[in-house]
Amino acid sequence: MRSVLVILVAGLAVINAAGVFGRLVEAHVSATASTRSSVAERIQALDARLTAQSAAVADLNHRVTQIDNAVEESTRRGRITRAMTLATQQRVTRDELDAQRQAATATLVELQAQRAALAGEHARVEASAGPIQYLAILAGAEPEAGVRWLILLMVLCCDPAAIALTVAATSASHHRPE
Repeated sequence: MRSVLVILVAGLAVINAAGVFGRLVEAHVSATASTRSSVAERIQALDARLTAQSAAVADLNHRVTQIDNAVEESTRRGRITRAMTLATQQRVTRDELDAQRQAATATLVELQAQRAALAGEHARVEASAGPIQYLAILAGAEPEAGVRWLILLMVLCCDPAAIALTVAATSASHHRPE
């Protein structure tokens, strides 16, 4: 009868260990994947906005440069009066473009700061499993394999320990003097 109970307990321990292992791996993978994908999506969206904002700043720079070049060309050709008239006519447009350029540049700087913050968050996400991944790489294994081995080791150690503690508690209660 004792050997049947030992076999049943061992079988149940294996089933329990497999279930716990599966759940822990699932929790690790889903948490890691969702965090990484969330940060990656936000970085990609910000990169798209950075590209568009950089193009807007470049366009404004080009338009201001065109006005400056037209005034400079008139001056270079000796048409000082024409250059002064052109500068006066274009001053309002140039000032508006310059204000737009400053606002666009401020937005670009803000987006770059957000991108830097997301890059830092991405680094923290990657470092969250750092020690285990580092040990896995030292052992020549993939980082995710290292995490799975750690989970397996925890399951294999904790499940038998729980069984042993249960047996010890049961034994202690049967041998206790009344």
